[in-house]
Amino acid sequence: MRRELRQLLAADTFVRLTGLAYYTVFTAGIYQLTGRVADVGLIGAATLLPALLMVVTAGRLTAWLTARRTLIHFTVGRVVLFAGAALLPMTAMNLLVVAGLNSLIHQAVLSAKRTFDADVLHEHERTPYNAQRTMIGNVLVIVAPPLGGVAVTMLGPTWSLVIGAALGVAVLPLLVALKAVPSAPHVEEEEGSVSASASLLHLFGMPQVLSMVTTYCLVVIILEVESPLMFPFAEQAYGLDGSFTGLLLGLGGLGGIVGAILTQRFPRVFTDASLSWMIVFDGLVFFAFTQADSVPLACALFTLLGAMGSVSIVLVEGAVQEHVASAHRPFVFSVMQFAGGAGGAALAVVAAYIADAVGAKSVLAWCALIEVAAGLACALVWQTVRKRPVPETAAEPAVARVTES
Repeated sequence: MRRELRQLLAADTFVRLTGLAYYTVFTAGIYQLTGRVADVGLIGAATLLPALLMVVTAGRLTAWLTARRTLIHFTVGRVVLFAGAALLPMTAMNLLVVAGLNSLIHQAVLSAKRTFDADVLHEHERTPYNAQRTMIGNVLVIVAPPLGGVAVTMLGPTWSLVIGAALGVAVLPLLVALKAVPSAPHVEEEEGSVSASASLLHLFGMPQVLSMVTTYCLVVIILEVESPLMFPFAEQAYGLDGSFTGLLLGLGGLGGIVGAILTQRFPRVFTDASLSWMIVFDGLVFFAFTQADSVPLACALFTLLGAMGSVSIVLVEGAVQEHVASAHRPFVFSVMQFAGGAGGAALAVVAAYIADAVGAKSVLAWCALIEVAAGLACALVWQTVRKRPVPETAAEPAVARVTES
């Protein structure tokens, strides 16, 4: 693997570690400050609108600054935000404001990072890189939230923010060292060419890719909805406490690591065309999980779910990198990030209220069936347009003309 790709993986690790750990810091911090469980839901509300704002402006922002500069500037912005907030009185309102601004920054950074990845990667590097990135992501899902919880419990919100600012300063030299990728000159730089509506029109011209992205967004939203419901589900289905849920989530992360390895080892087996049927199977497996009455079987099924989830992420990431034009990738990646972040978390609150009325098991079972329906719809699109070639982008040749920043 090229040195530059190793740098990208290191930067990606920091960005996602910060996002996962500090969501826990903000959530636990609010509870420390107010002592009211209901106030924890305010974090989801505070992060929703800023993230949505970045979705609709991602294309223009990246076109104005470039993906690399967006990554650097917003990382600096997070350092300033955390350092400034640490100097202020730590109140619930201040923490909510910081959480909201951090949501906007995190959305911009992740979108820019994935866009920059796509500009730098050569065709033969996409699957190995995306597989390793997904593998690291699954490790972080296991490690980062507990780290955030330990930090805020032992040190409090103020010192947790100081640590976040210091980590941001430490990673800046790595981001600055990344080589700039010049954009190929074409009409994408014209006024309005990178608006959200233009990016949507671009996606609608590629039904296969649109179906993959749409299905991906739906599935990750379902995952966000499912995650908090796993705690009451474990109690209702098996009479077990949160430690069993922690075990399940850990097994899902381990399965994700295995899935990423399999995708890298067998690229001819796992292809774009197989994604829809994999999602159908994933939904069926999750439905079986909700109906299982055996703890060992539930653990095995959840591990399998983690593996299939990783394969799906690698396939969709690769499809967007390959087929979506460079100017429209920021919007697409931002939508994908929003679905798996603030958007999904907001719907999780609604699902929790529904689960109070009908039970967590019923809500999870319906989520699984919705996933099956989404996979079948994606398969129908692929069968309908299978003879239509997916248009290639003109942005890829820019990869070969990398200059020092």
